[in-house]
Amino acid sequence: MDTFQLGDLFGPFLVFLALFMIIVLLDLFYEQCISCDVRNPIYRKHHSFRFHMKRMVARLLLKLGKRKAMPDYVVDQLQTFSDADEMPVDAVYYNTSAANHQLLVFSAARRKNGLINSLGFIKVPEFSSNLLTLPSFPETTLYQTAEEQKVMNCYTVAGLKITSMVPKKEYRIEYIGKMLLLDSEPYKEIDVELNAVWRSNLPAFNFSTDISTIAMSEAMALQPWSREWFEILKTHHQTHFEQYGDVEGIVKINGSQYPIKTSGMRDRTIGAKRDWNDFHRYAIHMIRLDNGNAITIGVVSMPVMFTRLVIGFVTKAKDNINVPIDSCSIDLNEYDKHDPPETYNFGFVANNDSYRVHVKRHTKTNIYIGEQSESCLVETWCDFKVNGVKGWGATEWQYQNEKKQPNY
Repeated sequence: MDTFQLGDLFGPFLVFLALFMIIVLLDLFYEQCISCDVRNPIYRKHHSFRFHMKRMVARLLLKLGKRKAMPDYVVDQLQTFSDADEMPVDAVYYNTSAANHQLLVFSAARRKNGLINSLGFIKVPEFSSNLLTLPSFPETTLYQTAEEQKVMNCYTVAGLKITSMVPKKEYRIEYIGKMLLLDSEPYKEIDVELNAVWRSNLPAFNFSTDISTIAMSEAMALQPWSREWFEILKTHHQTHFEQYGDVEGIVKINGSQYPIKTSGMRDRTIGAKRDWNDFHRYAIHMIRLDNGNAITIGVVSMPVMFTRLVIGFVTKAKDNINVPIDSCSIDLNEYDKHDPPETYNFGFVANNDSYRVHVKRHTKTNIYIGEQSESCLVETWCDFKVNGVKGWGATEWQYQNEKKQPNY
């Protein structure tokens, strides 16, 4: 009986290596000598045979270079930044809401030198139909005190505290301080005290290990390949995962207590480099459905890496699994203005299942992120309908802010 020998892989490996090198060389030739119009594109298009060959090789590369997941206890720890890291990020983000339009949203993205990018929104319809937000609004740049920088068991800045209680299971979100009521300018200052807990029994989706190879290989195939580009992919990689869960707690607003009961997404991001100047545009949808399922679906244009990358997953609550999304019909080129439409539709495919999404916005505001306000984030909260099933949630639209200052 024949037995498998390691040497049997040598021939196929040489064929793969030769094919890979030929595609890279052809790609360089195409970019430099044939197609001047794609040297600096915002949104690339598919290029028939060349595109499909690159997509095939990209899928092989993704299988050969599959990453290992970080242990839960490491992921949930506050990260220690290296001097070699140019623009590191260590971030947590909670975007939760309810069918009755109550919402609770807080984030804290640690950067170097005590800088924290932070946003915060509370909406309690029983108190007001308007948003409460952090006093720094519409900016998100905050700085920790010297004492806050020493705290390594939670994310804390300017009255906000986010603490990991049980990794991937339970997190405490607290805030004590002033918030602005966005009813009419000048905004009113309101005393707010929040004590809430986010909990989940649903699985987390790790974008480093679980993202669709179909979506990723298509994004890779659209790019010009070079040694420099592959090095950029390595240096810009971020550990990034999301998970859906429920929030319960109490918020005291001007001395009156209100119960908080929302549901939504928790995001965790760790990376050696996040530069908001690199982002051209993205549209991310975060959806909870009446049947218990959840969906993250989006398209990202970050030309230094990918001019068009589809990201996301469907959480099937009964099966306790996440299914990666393979394709999406959203065309960012249709949303050039800093004001996405109030209602729209799009479709996506996950594991050969087709989904149709209807979006209707009920709340919207703009904020700015980056030390020079490099990006404008259009935060919206919406009612959704996915294949006829009602839901609720949020969208985040990012636009490059060329003025590098808020449009107050």
